[in-house]
Amino acid sequence: MDSGLAALLGAAVGSAATLGAAIVNGRAQARSQRAQWSRQHRRDAYAGYLSALHDRDIAMDAVLDALRSDQPDLPDVDEKAGRFITLARGVHRACEVVILEGPREGAVGPYHQAWEHSRCMIAALMPDAIGHVPWRRASGER
Repeated sequence: MDSGLAALLGAAVGSAATLGAAIVNGRAQARSQRAQWSRQHRRDAYAGYLSALHDRDIAMDAVLDALRSDQPDLPDVDEKAGRFITLARGVHRACEVVILEGPREGAVGPYHQAWEHSRCMIAALMPDAIGHVPWRRASGER
């Protein structure tokens, strides 16, 4: 084999190896970027869910505070209860995003807990809206 042919063959093998390495490296980088994108979406979904829970709990505290007085201002209670209900629905929407973006088994439990907690609070607010405060005893004790 003459030296020109050997050089040409060596260049072809080197080019093929470089091309193969570039393809493998490009695919690995694409997988890595896809995983990072997926983690970021999951992180954003969980952050939105936690933020919605926090906002709902603050609204629930406001409703409970408004009901603790001896003569609750019912229009104020209704307004705060409406805000609580709106934010409770926001928790459910945020949890649906978590279910879509994250692993299902990690999101379904908290979703059911948030739903049950909201349901219980809404059920408790119904009698409160007409002036009945369920956590007070007949003697007026708290």
